[in-house]
Amino acid sequence: PLFLGEAAVTVLCALTVYRTVPETRPGPARPADDADLGAAAGERSRRRRFLAFVAVTFLVGLLMQEVSTALPLTMTRAGLSARDYGLVISLNGLLVVALQLPAGRVLARHGPAGPLAVGTLLLGAGLGLTATAASAGAYALTVVVWTVGEILLAPTAMAAVADLVPGHAHGRYQGMYSFAWSAAACVAPVVSGYALDTVGPAPLWGASAAVGALAAGAYFLILRGRRERREN
Repeated sequence: PLFLGEAAVTVLCALTVYRTVPETRPGPARPADDADLGAAAGERSRRRRFLAFVAVTFLVGLLMQEVSTALPLTMTRAGLSARDYGLVISLNGLLVVALQLPAGRVLARHGPAGPLAVGTLLLGAGLGLTATAASAGAYALTVVVWTVGEILLAPTAMAAVADLVPGHAHGRYQGMYSFAWSAAACVAPVVSGYALDTVGPAPLWGASAAVGALAAGAYFLILRGRRERREN
C-alpha cells in the first residue's frame, strides 16, 4: 500500500504539472546573422562553463553520499550503535527544516559564487572533522557543520544551474546536472568502502576535507567569471 500510494501521488503530481504549468520552450530559431553568431559563441562558452560546473558537482555528490555510506561504518568502528547514528543524522533533517527557508531569503540577495564556495567549504570541513570525532556528541557537531554547508549549497546550486542553462535546452542540461548526482551515488559506496578497508577512516575524512576545499575553489572560479561577464 505504501508504494502504491507513492505511485498514485506521483501520477497526480504529473497531471497537475501538465494541466497548470505553461509551456516555456522558446519558438524555432531564426536564420543565423551576425548577432546570432555572437550568441552562438556565447552559448558555447556557457556550455563549457556548465560542463565544468557538473564535474565539480559530481565531486560534491561524492562527499554528500559519504553521509549514508562511510559515516555509519565509521561510527560503528568507533563503538557506537545504529541508534546513535540515527540520532546524530536526525540533526540534519531538523536543521534543514528549521533553517532552509530563512537561509533562502538571505541567499537570494547574493550571487551564487560566494554561497556555493562557503557551503562547499563547510561541507568538506564538517566531513573532515569526522576524522577526530570519538563520541556521539562529537559526531553530532560534525553533522551541524556540514548541514549548514548543505543548506547553503542546495538552493544556490539549483539557481546557478538555471542561470547557466540556455532557454531552449532546459531539459537536456538539467538532466545532465541530475546525472552527476546519480553517478556520485553509484561511485561513492565503492570508493568509500575501498578507502575504509585499505587506509582507514582518518585518511578518508581528511581527503574529503581536501576535496571540499578544491570543489569550493572551483565553484567560485566558475561562477565568479560568469557573474563578472554579466556585470560588464
